[in-house]
Amino acid sequence: MMTDYCLDFIGWSNLWIGAPATIVETPGFHGWGAIWELDKADIEHLEHQQAGYNAFQVHVVTYSGAKYNCRVY
Repeated sequence: MMTDYCLDFIGWSNLWIGAPATIVETPGFHGWGAIWELDKADIEHLEHQQAGYNAFQVHVVTYSGAKYNCRVY
């Protein structure tokens, strides 16, 4: 769970033919998702795939209470 973030759909994508999903800082909200562990060597490929999205770091807490610093787009 990401505290103070939520999923939103902003703008327009000709690729998706609609508004792409993004994460927006929103006090009082919680964002849920999946955590994927990738090798740092794959970051270049991920950046290429996510071109057009802004990457940033968020703190995520799992159901079990484990805390992670995650890169999100």
